[in-house]
Amino acid sequence: MIEKMEKVERYSWAKPGDKGERRNVPIDLIKIDHSYQRRPVSDKIILAIARNLSWPAFGVVVLARRKSGDLYCYDGQQRLEALRRRGDIKEVPAIIFDSMGVEYEARDFLRLNCNRKNVTAVDKFRAAVLARLPLELSISAFLSLNDMIVSSNGRTDHGLEFVATLVAYWKRDQGSSESALLAQKIIVGDGPLNNYVHKGLWWLAHNGIVIEDFLEKIIREGGTTRILHDINVVGMKAGMAARSDVICGYGILEVINHRRRNRIAIPKEVA
Repeated sequence: MIEKMEKVERYSWAKPGDKGERRNVPIDLIKIDHSYQRRPVSDKIILAIARNLSWPAFGVVVLARRKSGDLYCYDGQQRLEALRRRGDIKEVPAIIFDSMGVEYEARDFLRLNCNRKNVTAVDKFRAAVLARLPLELSISAFLSLNDMIVSSNGRTDHGLEFVATLVAYWKRDQGSSESALLAQKIIVGDGPLNNYVHKGLWWLAHNGIVIEDFLEKIIREGGTTRILHDINVVGMKAGMAARSDVICGYGILEVINHRRRNRIAIPKEVA
């Protein structure tokens, strides 16, 4: 025991906390909070679980018990929906933890789902905002202030779904991220924002190009459609299938420099 305690202290391992209460819970008593919990994403998966139900494979759902006594599921929503579709099962095996509020539940949702591929970056971002994580909270506040939103369908006006890119680049240079978002909003008009365009605008701003000076030119040349075309051309010439921020940045430079006598260039130490 002493050796185990020393190891915990030595490596600063997190304390696991409350083990929770394990019991069967009537399905009808369980609620879902969609402010952080995604809606069921696959009827095919839900029906497959319902059709081939196996308790060892099913495991348990994880519930949060709020002060009101209400039970909210924050892990196992699709499995729970599968039991509801069957109609012949009234109780579900569960682990219940006492909740300290939605923020607490959202944080645990993130911990449970951070490495799961079927949970989208948009789902994780929204949960992080509700959990009041500083980085995502600052991004969300900026988007809201400037009439932009996180969207899961990639078609919403002033919407964006590239939150993984946005978070990563925001960490590297928040000011360039803000400039890139505002510039792209002007370029697209009422359309959705694009991941590659954001990468390119960010890279230009990050390397000292005042992108606001060239927005009218970019729009005249065809806006997002022209940018994406030139990014692809630059990528093919460079023999790179992946569209890095450098490739995207040079693609946008091609648009800016089209028919321009004094071509804008990236400083040599950067290029």
